[in-house]
Amino acid sequence: MENEKSYRKRRIITMIIMAIVITLVAIFGAIKLLSYHATDQRTVENDISGSTPTVVMFYRPTCTDCIKVEKTTKIAALKSKFNGSSSGYHDVYINTDTAYGKEKVQENTVQWTPTYMVFRNGEAQSLGKQNGVDVYQYTGKNAKTIQNIYKTLTLDGK
Repeated sequence: MENEKSYRKRRIITMIIMAIVITLVAIFGAIKLLSYHATDQRTVENDISGSTPTVVMFYRPTCTDCIKVEKTTKIAALKSKFNGSSSGYHDVYINTDTAYGKEKVQENTVQWTPTYMVFRNGEAQSLGKQNGVDVYQYTGKNAKTIQNIYKTLTLDGK
């Protein structure tokens, strides 16, 4: 009788500990999934110069707007990849506080963060037109616009 009580008690404690561990792993996994990590230079260069469209997000780790759109950006990218609304693309993140990031900022005349661009075959792609002029960058935190960039790889849905 005493062994059975002791066994149940150990089993309950073990289950509680396992539940806590699983919860912590899930929380840290979600944080990692929804946080920016600068893409390594080789991947950025390969993806930008390739024939597959590449969404590039320029960000700064201390940028409050970048932090505000972090979840929107990651979820939009995941949704687009899983629901097939886009015919395949890459997404990369460039930290503008690094030497490489500063080089890319100058190359692309990025002035603010967060800024989104789409590249294909080494060339910036138009995200749409505003006042009849091609737009190659979106700078801002409008969730619908960011989602649209990932969904259709354009600013205006064309």
